[in-house]
Amino acid sequence: MDLGISSDRTYNSFGTVYPSNTSVEGCFGQRKTTEWSTDSAFRNRRQSADLLSKPNLKDRLVYPLKAFRNRMYTTMLTGGSAGVFLGLGIGSAAGATAGFTVGLIPQALDLLTFSCEPYVIAGALIGKEVGIRGGAVLGLGIGAVSALASVAIGLALSVVHLSRDIYHAATLDKPSLDAPLPEKPWIAQKLSQELSKLK
Repeated sequence: MDLGISSDRTYNSFGTVYPSNTSVEGCFGQRKTTEWSTDSAFRNRRQSADLLSKPNLKDRLVYPLKAFRNRMYTTMLTGGSAGVFLGLGIGSAAGATAGFTVGLIPQALDLLTFSCEPYVIAGALIGKEVGIRGGAVLGLGIGAVSALASVAIGLALSVVHLSRDIYHAATLDKPSLDAPLPEKPWIAQKLSQELSKLK
């Protein structure tokens, strides 16, 4: 228990004087404790924090490559997912149209007998479901082409942002230079949900 602290010494309850830049050890219930002066604790904590926040040369050199990887990852996922959705849309529209057309034949015959069974609606719905599954296969092909086309977009964006990436590599602190892979774009997450429904 400290009773008083001056600029260069500390007095405890037993009247012993300790300089403020030294440590005091004691045993309490078979536990060893060490008391450091406030100045030393703050100085040591500040030094360790500075070491953690200062990136090395490797971190700064690798950051532009990580930024390029993250940009390509995002553009390829976005382009590929948009391509798959395009294939699903084409398949859905084509299937629904085909189902509607096929449903017209029994619907016309049904009208002659004055019956009102919804063959057209049922045919359109069945055609839509079949078209979506067929469109998924088509969409995978379109998505692959779109993902490859997105490479050119990602390269162009990387060239445009190269100076900014180099500036960030020279100025950011160590946690910011880590640059992990970003989350999936919204369209990619939505595509995963839709494909899981087809299974």
